[in-house]
Amino acid sequence: MARFRPTTKDDWLRTILFVVLLMAALLIGLLVLRPRFGWPATAIWVVVCLLILVRWTSRTYGYRCAACGKDFQVPTVVNFFTPQGIAKRPDGTYYSWKSLTCPHCGKRSKAMVVKRADLRGSGRLVK
Repeated sequence: MARFRPTTKDDWLRTILFVVLLMAALLIGLLVLRPRFGWPATAIWVVVCLLILVRWTSRTYGYRCAACGKDFQVPTVVNFFTPQGIAKRPDGTYYSWKSLTCPHCGKRSKAMVVKRADLRGSGRLVK
């Protein structure tokens, strides 16, 4: 079973860097693929880039149920299609959430995003 910890500023900076790199790949795809191969190839490129982002997120982050407080992970497909957002805590700090049904208690809630603690910065498992 994976171990989790609250997200830190470094985690968010790494995530922002990853998203910026994927946006650059999308831009290159739009500027290079569309003129040469048309919209179908560009659409495939966009979907592939989005799937890479969601797959990376699914492997790197988990969720903490707001109802029971237990941590869990979801499959990539669930991660791709469920709504998410940002909320403000009573102390004034912000956190990221995803609307999920907890596999432990069965309640649907805004599950808080938590980082896998057993991963290195590169996303590889620590032995």
